[in-house]
Amino acid sequence: MGHGSLVSDWLFLAPGQLVELLFQLLEFLAGFATFSLIGFYSALIPSLLGETLHQSAPLVAGLVVCELFLVAAVAILASGMFASQTATLAALLLLPPSVWILVGAEVAHSLALLVFAAALGGLAGGLGYRGSL
Repeated sequence: MGHGSLVSDWLFLAPGQLVELLFQLLEFLAGFATFSLIGFYSALIPSLLGETLHQSAPLVAGLVVCELFLVAAVAILASGMFASQTATLAALLLLPPSVWILVGAEVAHSLALLVFAAALGGLAGGLGYRGSL
């Protein structure tokens, strides 16, 4: 095969194959975004609690991060009946609001909003894991 064959293969994909290829790319991006979100939350929550909300106790940070992972685990188990595509799209819809609410919790100096953001982030993360893997 020459160098141009890969390009020509892309040009001659059937519409159904192209849609499937695009959805596989979307699943990959959803998985990447999900893992990034969970890592972002896990790293940011303890410092946000300590610096902005003046909750420096490691127990509080541990409980909020634990909530994040617990909600994600429950979402993975509960979404087993969903199609992969449904879970992926739901995760992609929930990712931006979960980050916005996290930012809102920092701006408002609200622990309740942070707990809600962690729950929503866990739900988005769990659905993203379920849909993309």
